[in-house]
Amino acid sequence: MQIHQLEPGFAITDAVTPPDLDEIARRGFRAVVCNRRPGEAEDHPDDRALSERAAELGLEWRCIPVTPGEYGEADIEAFGKALDSLPTPILAFCKTGKRAVHLWAHARSQGDSCDIPARRHTWLSILEFGQFEMGGGATRFQDRRQGVGRSLLP
Repeated sequence: MQIHQLEPGFAITDAVTPPDLDEIARRGFRAVVCNRRPGEAEDHPDDRALSERAAELGLEWRCIPVTPGEYGEADIEAFGKALDSLPTPILAFCKTGKRAVHLWAHARSQGDSCDIPARRHTWLSILEFGQFEMGGGATRFQDRRQGVGRSLLP
């Protein structure tokens, strides 16, 4: 499990198991958002074991399952509401972290607080043409149009 902070109070990671939730709670997270679909892989038949363990640990749990690359307005709106309503810090995850970061970027780019048009364009460009990378301890987007990587954090 590699945790990457994207902004104060919000981070993403790859696949989470029930024992990982103990570490997540120890690190101070107060809420977890699952973006995995039920039955998408053998290691994730559904979120029942995860949600039960989260409740035992006092973690708020939200499940917003999406198919990779298929994020509807309802999904983005639900993710945005989770960002606004869950106690922070929040940890979102899916199998690789891509869906979690894409939903975060979509939700933030549509928010009223994102008043810089260039930033909106950058996020949407990354989402449309970019590839998210979590390797090597650095969170980066790889822009396939230009072949250059950009750090997600300033």
